[in-house]
Parts: sequence; structure tokens; C-alpha cells
Amino acid sequence: SAVALEDSSICFVENQTIKDLFTADAEFTFEVMKFYSKEFLKIEQRIKSFKQMTMEERITHSLLDIIDVFGLSENENEINITLSRKEIADIVGTNADQVSRTISYLKQKKIISTLGKRIFLTDYIGLKNSLSRYSEVLS
Repeated sequence: SAVALEDSSICFVENQTIKDLFTADAEFTFEVMKFYSKEFLKIEQRIKSFKQMTMEERITHSLLDIIDVFGLSENENEINITLSRKEIADIVGTNADQVSRTISYLKQKKIISTLGKRIFLTDYIGLKNSLSRYSEVLS
């Protein structure tokens, strides 16, 4: 199951429609297979790296992913979604206490600041640099 974090529109395409498209167009089918084989390779590399990361690095990586998906507000560098420590912990696969400790550490390093559940990015380069040893796999 899935939970939408914001208002969403969902499109349903019947399986038979997809099967008909793949059957009718071999070149399209081949391109889709190439695309997904590259994506699976990237995912496999990311999973291997993620397993080697410390919990702090996993949380930092997840914050970067959240920024990539939801973006930042233009004037305040606020992450465009409000997530509780528990919600971030669920994304990472840890507990809210660990997320709170990591957020406190990132605040001490002046990489982020917070106001309640709102997270503001003050040093994007610093956040990315904390994962520099994984840059080849995570890009």
C-alpha cells in the first residue's frame, strides 16, 4: 500500500493496454527494457551503498532525496514538505530519536535549521559533501 503525502492524481492503465502496446511495437518494447535495465542497475548500486552508510549518512541521503522530489521554497530554502521526525524515520528505516540526533548534529554544523517540523537548508554544499564518498553511485 502507499500513502500520498500531498494531493495527487492517479492514472490507471489496464494491463491489456500495456500488453497490446508491447506486442505491437518491438522497438518501443526494446527501449523500455533498456531503460529499466539501467534503472535496476542504478537501484542495485544505491542499495549496496545505502547498506554501507552510517545512520547519519542514511538520514542525510534521505533529506537530499526529499529535496530532489519536493524542492525548496524560493526565498527561505525551506523544504517544500513538512515531515515529522517519525515520518523521516519511516523513510530511512530507523527511529525518531536517531533522526532527531542527526538533525541536531546538522543544525550544530549549520547545514540546516528548523522551526517545528519545518526544515530549512542553510548549506546545500555541506549536506552533499557529507556524502561525497558515495557521489559516484548517488548521482
